[in-house]
Amino acid sequence: MIIDKSDKTIVSTGIQSEAFFSVKQENLSHLLGILRNQLYSDKIQAVIREYCTNAMDANIDAGVPDCPIQVSLPNSFSPIFKVRDFGKGLSEEQIYNIYISFGDSSKRNTNTQTGCLGLGSKSAFAYVDNFTLTSYHGGYKSVYSAFIDESEIGKITRLTCESSNEPTGIEVSLAVKSGDYRPFSEKCFDVLKYFNPKPIVHNDSQLQSKIDTWDVKPVMLTDNWALIYTGQSYYRTSPLKVVMGNVAYTINLDALPVGTGMRDYVHSFSGMEILIKAPIGAVKNSASREALDYNPKTQAWMQQALVDFKEQVGEQLSKSMESAKTMWDAKMLYNELSNKVGSRNVLKYRGKPMTSYISFPEYAKARKVVKTRNDNFVWDKQNVTCKPTPNTRIFVDCGNIKRNELFSRIASFGDLRLDTYLVQFDSPEQADAFLTSEEFEGSPWIDLKDANFTKRPRQASGVKSVYSEGYTFQYCNGIRNSDYWKPCQIDTSNGEGVYLEISHFMPVNKKTSMFDVEQFVKMLRRAGIDTEIHGVRGKAVKTLGAGWKSYQDYQKELFDSLTAQYGLTQLWDVNTVSMPVLIRDMVSKSDDYNFPQVIQDVIDTVKYTNNLQMNDECQLARHLFENYRENHNSQLLPLIREIYAKYPMLHFAHHIFDDVDAKRVMDYINLVG
Repeated sequence: MIIDKSDKTIVSTGIQSEAFFSVKQENLSHLLGILRNQLYSDKIQAVIREYCTNAMDANIDAGVPDCPIQVSLPNSFSPIFKVRDFGKGLSEEQIYNIYISFGDSSKRNTNTQTGCLGLGSKSAFAYVDNFTLTSYHGGYKSVYSAFIDESEIGKITRLTCESSNEPTGIEVSLAVKSGDYRPFSEKCFDVLKYFNPKPIVHNDSQLQSKIDTWDVKPVMLTDNWALIYTGQSYYRTSPLKVVMGNVAYTINLDALPVGTGMRDYVHSFSGMEILIKAPIGAVKNSASREALDYNPKTQAWMQQALVDFKEQVGEQLSKSMESAKTMWDAKMLYNELSNKVGSRNVLKYRGKPMTSYISFPEYAKARKVVKTRNDNFVWDKQNVTCKPTPNTRIFVDCGNIKRNELFSRIASFGDLRLDTYLVQFDSPEQADAFLTSEEFEGSPWIDLKDANFTKRPRQASGVKSVYSEGYTFQYCNGIRNSDYWKPCQIDTSNGEGVYLEISHFMPVNKKTSMFDVEQFVKMLRRAGIDTEIHGVRGKAVKTLGAGWKSYQDYQKELFDSLTAQYGLTQLWDVNTVSMPVLIRDMVSKSDDYNFPQVIQDVIDTVKYTNNLQMNDECQLARHLFENYRENHNSQLLPLIREIYAKYPMLHFAHHIFDDVDAKRVMDYINLVG
């Protein structure tokens, strides 16, 4: 990368003597120690980033930019990290010039390569005291050892030189501590997923798959930027990254100009990673290449790039909006797109800015309808706005429905576990004026006069209901526990439902918290189960009839029912034990090898659980399982103990990274018999 240099004009007068800054020989080891040990905050990531980008630069310099570099990950069988390029390789003289001298770089006269500082080639010294260089150059394979000697300055020595027909290039290799195998794999993903072309990864097929697939389905894409869905929350961090020369720099949003609104705009992209591509040299990176240097040039480029990004996102979204056939479809699409790519984009439909909701006219009475546990209907909110979704249903009273027939007519349309609204007009003329308006075009409204309904029969004589004060749990952003309970009257004698005994608006059962109740109700709603939880005080609990079921009994019955319905017992078996990673790795190899029956039984169980379709009801069962985990006796634990008793050396094989590892494990199993 070409380094920007400012022209300096020096005017000097009255000089009597002068001297140049320099580094004394006795201070050299100290200075180099700072560069080795204090330059990088994340030493493992620095090693991966510097040698992999150097390898890409080498391929570019050799005219093979589309040739992927090769990276070997360390494991228990081969604890070595390697990076191999297919560039021109280096002569002995080049090796000694580039790797010995801090600050030397051959890349300062071009913006096709990312290097320029002359530091990255020595980054291995931040992690180890020695590493190996293998150069394939001029028909020879030369192996060099770079190490920190007693002088603390460092040396490079040639170990071997022999004829070779292998492709030219450089291979850097270094030993990795056993406790760092996983960090190397995780940080390789963080670094290499941004590379183009994708590197070839050895010894870790799962990592290769993650790198290859993480960005194959971008939410939005142009030549200059991409939106990648990650599902991660970036509340405390920045989702914005600038990618320059295959290195992704996380942008500090506080460095953006104040008053532009760009920080809030960027954070509106929930669960997204925003990647903006920068030409090499467009922005300046720090010496460590862990962040950008926010100088005026970098800030100016970033501001313009974000302005272009915002404009182009709006253009793409507006094009998508124009595909809608009706206003209702457009608003549904707007809500869908806003959930994906941020709520701060100005989207237009038919040339007009869009909103996420429908506003009912002042002359109409709009209310949200909620169905209770006892099949009753209540008004949840009045004078509401309606947010169009696929689950929205709107009932309309054109002024000709009796008040006592409203709920019965609504009930005649079946399942109401949807977003249900009732809009009432004083006359058919008022209704027609709104229902034919552009605002309501295409909406799924239903005229209640078309309902087929029957009046509820009166309660049989002689059956007396006894009502008592109770509460219904409700969602809110409350501060006090009482905020979560809505007062109601419950039929203690003839009513039915689920009750939770409370005192001072807290569950009496100490094993149940208000947070537990909130999470349980949330999962019920997600699973489409409209059971309401009623809070009942101690005195009233004693008067409850047979139709009432305790909170704990209801949870246990629901858990048992869902477990039986979806065949989840084996999942509980897997979740109860600490499943060895090695056995999980065997699952992917089970089609290639004939494992002993005891191992195959465990593999079959894991495969079964992996293939389970975890819908919302299954997720609810998993949530409830946490209450019964301690009492569940897994059928897998005895099998796992039997495996390790018969094949004790498996304790030392932590992972199966590829086919070579799998064969070694299988050879051992076959050897034992």
